[in-house]
Amino acid sequence: MFPIVPALAYDPAARSSTLFVNTALLHYRPHQSLEFAVGRDQLPNGVNIPDLAVFVRSRNRLGYYDAPTQVKMYWGRKRYHVMPFAYAPGGNEPSGEAESGGGTLAELDVLGNSRTIAGLTVQRGTATNGDRRMVGAYARLRFGQWGILAEHDVTDRTRNGPTLAAFRQTATYGQVFWAVRDWLVASGIGERVRVEAPFAQHLAAGKLEIAARLSSQARSSSARGSSGISSLTAW
Repeated sequence: MFPIVPALAYDPAARSSTLFVNTALLHYRPHQSLEFAVGRDQLPNGVNIPDLAVFVRSRNRLGYYDAPTQVKMYWGRKRYHVMPFAYAPGGNEPSGEAESGGGTLAELDVLGNSRTIAGLTVQRGTATNGDRRMVGAYARLRFGQWGILAEHDVTDRTRNGPTLAAFRQTATYGQVFWAVRDWLVASGIGERVRVEAPFAQHLAAGKLEIAARLSSQARSSSARGSSGISSLTAW
């Protein structure tokens, strides 16, 4: 069972399916620095961590079953790239939640060493039940064996109903990691989400994680979060 985003009053989860294709893209590269892609995929996003349950993914419609039909362009040089995109519903959204929109992701290699990446994301989506406008900033930093992943998103939402509800959602993610070996990484992770009335919510979470890559095709991880429950998974 793949994880899905939580069903929220202002953002119901996409429907799961026994058979589901979440990535199927056709690529065309007319130039070394220019590429186009058309098909199904998750939308471009900041630090692009694999954990689908963190707030910067689950609250921004970036779960496993959120794979809209889209066209995107990649244009870049050695120290920067820009990725504008437009998308249409993927077909598995709940009634009234079929969203269309567009946006841009842009990032810069600040020092030109591929270890100091700063980026910006902008997105606007519209659906029958409500719209959202998101602006986010992120960073991927590496200093020898240490590194930092960070992202902060601000989303202005509207929900249609008997009366129009307009509110703001903010989500923050931070991870400090230490590559003990090439195959062993220890991390400390913190995150928070805050939603304004009428869907007021304020949550914070943290965990320690150890991930080990056993081979090029196998990996295991162990994590202990604020709930005090530890887990071990392998794939």
